[in-house]
Amino acid sequence: MNVGKIGFLIGAFCLSICATDVTAETVTYDFNEFADGQLNGQNGWKILRKRPGKSAVTIFDELGPTESPGDKALVIQLSTEVSRVVNPDGLRWMPGQTWSMDFDFRVGITSQELEGNKPVLTVFIGNAYLSPKTRWEIRLEAEPDGTWKLSGGLPFKKEVSGMVSDTVVERPEGDEAAISNWMHFTLITKKLLEPDSFESYVEIRNSAGEVIARLAFQEVVKDKKTASMWNQSRLYCGFNAPLRQLGLVCIDNIVIASTEK
Repeated sequence: MNVGKIGFLIGAFCLSICATDVTAETVTYDFNEFADGQLNGQNGWKILRKRPGKSAVTIFDELGPTESPGDKALVIQLSTEVSRVVNPDGLRWMPGQTWSMDFDFRVGITSQELEGNKPVLTVFIGNAYLSPKTRWEIRLEAEPDGTWKLSGGLPFKKEVSGMVSDTVVERPEGDEAAISNWMHFTLITKKLLEPDSFESYVEIRNSAGEVIARLAFQEVVKDKKTASMWNQSRLYCGFNAPLRQLGLVCIDNIVIASTEK
């Protein structure tokens, strides 16, 4: 485990991302062909923020699962300005089609005391700009008591809270940094034939392949955001670098797919 390098990144200002291999209905990103440094502009990826300048989203070498030279990862850290990380590849999402997103991730945190929940991973799906009125959001958050919460709305809002500390990673003491094992994130959403209707679920698995958190969404919600999402013929995805980000998250091996089922 490259603890020294990750520990140095926690609390510093940096970010990174990368992509490869595109097909008609499947897109994969392992970031190994991306240049180290700022993600913005590389292979069509965008960082959307109010002011120009360096963002907290960067590509770093040796932070992928093998930790070997050339194995790069996207790193998202605490940002001085809210930044949306937008993937350029929108896949078709017509009624009856299923859209999915998978990736590996790990988090690094410090012993910082929390007055409220703080996100370590925020995933967006929606239109080409991941606009607030046309996107759904899933968050993995650290809670003040050391537990973890997975929450979001696809479209109905749900959460799994009180996940014991070592489910993700235990909060360290003193000046130490704590690094989790690699985990796997899956989001699947099917657009049903009936307007504004979906079947969706999100789950996180640990390094042993065991499900540690799962949210299932089948309820019908009638509102403008739901209607806007259902009317999207292509679905995009990305991440958020929020002002309240805790520590950092490394992301790798993204697979996005759209299927006729």
